[in-house]
Amino acid sequence: MTPKNNTVLHVAALFGNTKSVKVILALSSSLLLSRVNIRGETALHIAAKEGHLDIVHLLVETAKTSQQVLESGITLVKEMLRITDKDEDTALHKAVRNRQCNVVKILAKEDPEFAFPPNKAGETPVYLAAEGGCNVCLSQILNICVSPAYDGPCGRTALHAAAIFNYQGLCEEADTYGWTPLHYAALFGHVQRVRQILIINMSQAYLATNKDQVTALHIAASQGHTKVMTELLSYCPDCWEMVNDKGQNILHVAVANEKANVIRFIIDSSLLSSLIDERDLDGNTPLHLLATSGRFVPGLIMHPRANKMAFNNDNMTPLDEAYKYTSDWGLIKRTMRIVGGFGLRDVVRDYDEIVSEEKPSDKDLEVIQEMRKEADTSLIVATLIATVTFAAGFTLPGGYDSNSGPNKGLAILTRKAAFKAFVITDTIALVSSTCAVFVYFMKADYVYRHKLVRHYTSTKSLVTIAMGALVLAFVTGLYAVLPHSSGLAISTAIMGCSSFLVYYWELRPAFSTIRGRPKYLYSEHTNNRGRPTYIFGGNKKPPQKFVRF
Repeated sequence: MTPKNNTVLHVAALFGNTKSVKVILALSSSLLLSRVNIRGETALHIAAKEGHLDIVHLLVETAKTSQQVLESGITLVKEMLRITDKDEDTALHKAVRNRQCNVVKILAKEDPEFAFPPNKAGETPVYLAAEGGCNVCLSQILNICVSPAYDGPCGRTALHAAAIFNYQGLCEEADTYGWTPLHYAALFGHVQRVRQILIINMSQAYLATNKDQVTALHIAASQGHTKVMTELLSYCPDCWEMVNDKGQNILHVAVANEKANVIRFIIDSSLLSSLIDERDLDGNTPLHLLATSGRFVPGLIMHPRANKMAFNNDNMTPLDEAYKYTSDWGLIKRTMRIVGGFGLRDVVRDYDEIVSEEKPSDKDLEVIQEMRKEADTSLIVATLIATVTFAAGFTLPGGYDSNSGPNKGLAILTRKAAFKAFVITDTIALVSSTCAVFVYFMKADYVYRHKLVRHYTSTKSLVTIAMGALVLAFVTGLYAVLPHSSGLAISTAIMGCSSFLVYYWELRPAFSTIRGRPKYLYSEHTNNRGRPTYIFGGNKKPPQKFVRF
């Protein structure tokens, strides 16, 4: 031992004496591997700091061959890699700080699941590599480690460090798919990170991926991140001109991925309005893609710049495309015609399609049959509510005044607010339930799916309102006849109103869907392929391996 508690292994590692290290490890390997000096450093810390690759390799291999499992449940080699000194630096911290890239690769490979957390100064190996501008070390850690920590001091991240020290290469580093950090920041909607990257190098906004040639703006449009799009356009106002490998602009992409908020963002912008009538390599305008999606976006259809008579390479208008892909959207097609300018060039097919549209398909008939069964249940519920509320209207709480006088035969509790609430809610329940019954009989003879959907939705909404009003009528009726100071009246009111928690819990998904869904005409229409559309080459999902920030 030296005065600083360095063992012979520490000394041999410091001076890079590989032969001495081999002899020492052969004599007492496991005893000295985890031994620390006065600064808390192991021999691996010192070898990693000095960049003695052979000695690092020897230490790691010796720890692996020992196959010793410690009380903590991890192997000796992982324990050695995770030991921190008095500054809470691991051996990887030491290697990165001194830009020992080959050592970094070995250490990261031996424990890729470990996050390598911050030291006392709040620095992680990823942050140190970014701060030092060591692209090689940074890439090795990010590509090898599963989920490395990237924190830095003062709440900064590795990306902050790259921005502060103006290391452009870190932000321009692309993976095997050609995706840069800006592409991934746009994919996940990280506005702050997009801004940091653009501050370093605005030209990143024009870089496209290898295969599909999509830019960060295309990616943001496909995911509905309008804030990211605003940030990109504020730094690079002309990046909207870029197209992907299919010749599609950001409006094409937004329509293909059914992002109504992006569509509205584009058509409301005077800067981007020229995208509305641009064509892709197949000659399709965004309106052609909209017609094949089955969605109804009035803002795009009725926009003055939208060319309703545009023909694609197959000599088809948007309405032609709508007829080509499916016949389920009859009313949408008729609405498109009403808007004007949607002529069909293939008149023979036009006539055949219009005739066939009047005949429901087998699939539609199955759906209609199921909807009728569900509507029968709603009819029974509506009828029961109408019966109960009608009877309650003539058996009022508190009864009638039987004394002789001008008020004879009138309700006794007419002056009570609870009684007035009872009458109003009972009337609402009766009217809503009878309207539901009326709507049911009106749609009984319909054979078109879209009409049945609309009327069935109306019926369910009316029945739901009637049920809620019926509960309120019951609660207010009881409250009117019970003493107001009575605990029974208050507890009854609370228990009765608690049923609305069930209503809210069941209806919350529907309301959240309505808020999140674009304002389309029919909720039952989905992508005609039954699965989400990606811009990354057909229906393939984006690459999973990416550079983390």
